[in-house]
Amino acid sequence: MNQMNEPKIRTASFHTLGCRVNQYETRAITEEFMGAGFEIKEFGKQCDICLINTCAVTAESERKSAQTIRRAAKSARVVMVVGCFSEYKPELAASQPNVRYVGGAKEKSALVNKALTLLGETIETEKEIYGIGNFPDSKIRGFVKIEDGCNGKCSYCIIPKLRGEVVLREKDDIVDEVKRLADNGCREIALTGIEISAHDKLPEIIESISDVYGIERIRLGSLDPRIIDDRFLTAAQNKKFMPHLHISLQSANNRILALMKRPYTKETAAKHIENALEAIPNLLTSVDIISSFPTETMQELEETIDFLKRYPISHVHAFPYSPRPGTVAAEMEEFISASEKKERHSFLLNECQKLCKKTLSTLIGTTQEVLVESGKNSVYTGCTENFVEVSFSSEKDIKNKLVKVLIESVSNHGLSGKYINNNNQEK
Repeated sequence: MNQMNEPKIRTASFHTLGCRVNQYETRAITEEFMGAGFEIKEFGKQCDICLINTCAVTAESERKSAQTIRRAAKSARVVMVVGCFSEYKPELAASQPNVRYVGGAKEKSALVNKALTLLGETIETEKEIYGIGNFPDSKIRGFVKIEDGCNGKCSYCIIPKLRGEVVLREKDDIVDEVKRLADNGCREIALTGIEISAHDKLPEIIESISDVYGIERIRLGSLDPRIIDDRFLTAAQNKKFMPHLHISLQSANNRILALMKRPYTKETAAKHIENALEAIPNLLTSVDIISSFPTETMQELEETIDFLKRYPISHVHAFPYSPRPGTVAAEMEEFISASEKKERHSFLLNECQKLCKKTLSTLIGTTQEVLVESGKNSVYTGCTENFVEVSFSSEKDIKNKLVKVLIESVSNHGLSGKYINNNNQEK
């Protein structure tokens, strides 16, 4: 065959920084490129196009975004940058090596034709596909975005300015995507978004997804505690809804919550969390906490820690306050030095580690159903229903199986246990 007539193989790689929404969107973009015939390479391998989906939620996120773009330039002819960092600081993103395209946080679809143009080609793809599940892979847990944007006015957060106001995705569109994922072997769905609590049909979405054949587990991203009302709890009692909730708490001191412009008080959060614990058997929770918000005292941080000790907390996503220019909080006078911030953050992490270990220790001696996600050298890992990672050994290949594991100890990253080898129980 004449080699001149052979189609050219175009290659692309991708890298994601930041939240699960970014992970979802990168997956959707990757499938768009696959549909146009691109061969997908591992990030860091030589390729024609490398697309970086960036984050700007903290100063550290910005630093990592810029660093990753520079890394991409070493292996890619052309670097494309999208996401919150490039929306926030487009000039800085564009100044990085080999960057030929900078798109904002809202410009993540229809990127294939832009990539082809940058490569000097004029091929128009017949159909632009944006969404996941169009191509089979080995993903066991699939993230599905149900909304974008945020109408919140939190004083510390730049994301609403970068992502824009809430845009809700239609329930039928969400369910169709879940069906595609299920058809390709996905068994667990995690609903994600910038503020999924803003979706007024969240309970109905949960119930509709539970009817999709092949889907056995449903999880949610970060929640405003106020969403946990009777309507929500009715949907959460569905047998496929997993007993874990991640609460976007940030603080449990009312003065700090008011300064943050969070739309609830400590008492409101407590009421909704306690209602969830009463309604959902074996529920574990995880939380987001910001320490060293401007003017926060050590006593107020300790009040937050004392609040957490009242509940079965399995994980705490804790980080020190990082001022974002353009936000209300960035104009507040800070009285907390950098060294004090570091000390408080270490104190918070240490206290939360003890709290989480205490919670996880209650699972020792119990038998948990685990969805096996990965395995290497006969050591497998997966998550319990209440979203705790478990590692255990098995001589047989049990990836993507629901298996029983006897929990024996708490490890650094979760739990360790003993696989109960019973073929009749595996699904």
